[in-house]
Amino acid sequence: MPSIMTKAVAAGLFALAAMTGLAASARAAVTPIPTVAKVAGAAQPYGSKDPGVADLASRGYVQEEYFISGKIGDGLPYTTRLLVRRPADPKKFSGIVIAESIRSNAVRSMWSEAPYMMSRGHAYVEIGSNLSVNTMVKPSDPARYASLNVPNPKPGGLVFGHVQEIVAQAGMLLRSNQPNGPFQGFKVRHVILAGCSEQGMFVRLYMRDSHPVWRTANNHSIFDGYFPACVGDWPPVVATEDGKSLPTFTQPPVEVPVILLATSEPEGFPQDGRRYRRPDSDAPGDKFRLYEVAAMPHGLDARAYFGPGKPARMLTCNGVSYSYSHFPGAYAANNALDKLIAWVDKGTPPPRAARVETESAKGPLILDQYGNPKGGVRTTALDVPVAEYHLCNVGKADNINPVGINFGMAYEAPFTPERLKALYPTRQAYLDKVNHRLDELVRDGWYLKEDADEARAQAAEYAKTMP
Repeated sequence: MPSIMTKAVAAGLFALAAMTGLAASARAAVTPIPTVAKVAGAAQPYGSKDPGVADLASRGYVQEEYFISGKIGDGLPYTTRLLVRRPADPKKFSGIVIAESIRSNAVRSMWSEAPYMMSRGHAYVEIGSNLSVNTMVKPSDPARYASLNVPNPKPGGLVFGHVQEIVAQAGMLLRSNQPNGPFQGFKVRHVILAGCSEQGMFVRLYMRDSHPVWRTANNHSIFDGYFPACVGDWPPVVATEDGKSLPTFTQPPVEVPVILLATSEPEGFPQDGRRYRRPDSDAPGDKFRLYEVAAMPHGLDARAYFGPGKPARMLTCNGVSYSYSHFPGAYAANNALDKLIAWVDKGTPPPRAARVETESAKGPLILDQYGNPKGGVRTTALDVPVAEYHLCNVGKADNINPVGINFGMAYEAPFTPERLKALYPTRQAYLDKVNHRLDELVRDGWYLKEDADEARAQAAEYAKTMP
């Protein structure tokens, strides 16, 4: 594992893997482009109740649905859908498409990044490449979705029901700008495959299994970059492949940019030695960054649920009631996706991040004097702290929590008034530290300016409540 091998050995193994990948690519199949047709009718597509969809028009965006058809495996026919959210005006389209496979429960993980994506003019596409299209999307409107059918080319072998070959074909359609496709009259420049949590695991599996196999006619990658997020290692029982527990693995190199964004996984799932960790690289055949965001809860942008003005949400850990974590993970997620797009679009390598500090490959996180994790991607929540951020340690391991830490139960423990006063004698002293640290984070490429501005405003509001 790269986390415990020497740099020389790691470099040698990854170079060998890169050469092996190139050999596999030489034997790759040219990926067919599915047929496509826009779905007519006044009914709203499945997913139209997602946060922010009702306000798309006010942001200059539209939502459209398309059916695509083709064959996979040994000639299995399929018809599924694309859910497209893009600028209405081609002149306001950035040329960037963020695509993801629909989840096994038929939700869209990357849509939580909608505020960032729409601020930049990016498009979002959900690919109906999961068996959940049959079990959840189709029954939601039997007349509209009568023709949908996602076959299972590998009974008992699919991970969470995702069909990688459909994703590859849909990617070819998106990048080809078909005259009757979802981007007719638009100029698609880059397509990025992304996903959080289950979909983040799917992106990692696609990179490992399908990236070398399904290629363009000139043997290029179908996708111009990958954003596997909210994923690292996982407990053995969380997924199966071919009837066996899906083992964790170290990501093989690919020639297009990759940013792997780990949230609560370094703390919650260390049982395999954090195999997802590997060296960063700018090599032509291995463009990789790992961003471990210290103390970030599982997910991307939770402001739609935990933001200012939202009702408090509580959890109980070991008999004590706490507020769910308000850690500003959205800022780290926005920045990571933005840096990946700049790497894909402009060739700008993103900054490298330190790893979250741990006692050993399988050991717990190392905490600072405030009780928060050391290392990793930093935020003002950790560097100018007003609370401790934790995952609930129930003290008893089980199948889904192999070291007894519940990775889904992220909470915060606010500092006492006495501790706040000792750290920040005046409210202005607190604000000065926040503003100074935000200046550094923007300068060093870890915060977007607009997110830093929002963080400043939130700090000013919080300061009004300080002793």
